[in-house]
Amino acid sequence: MNEGIVLELQRELINPQIRIYDLLLKASLIAEKLELKEIKDWINLEMEGYKGKEVPEYRILKGKPEYRHYLRGYWETLNVVAKDEENYKKIMHAISTAYITNSISEVEEWLKDDDDFIH
Repeated sequence: MNEGIVLELQRELINPQIRIYDLLLKASLIAEKLELKEIKDWINLEMEGYKGKEVPEYRILKGKPEYRHYLRGYWETLNVVAKDEENYKKIMHAISTAYITNSISEVEEWLKDDDDFIH
């Protein structure tokens, strides 16, 4: 079947067997051809990672610091002690926020691992 690259990309977007990296590569070709510089720049950051660059909101993960109590067997909230409210907020932000700067191929590798890396 002879179809355009845009239609091919649209079809591939709903196929869970196709890696996001490969979809971005194809989208990059389209953005280059259509001279969409902002889109091309964003795609490059996703493919190469955000090392030293501002991370978009969707790549900032926030969680609740918990630990598994080895005797009781259930999850408990981590209690943080700080000398004042400002330091408490800084500590809580540091231990509950993750900035995902890695390339999309690295993120895909994490997600396919079965070692409970992400809870």
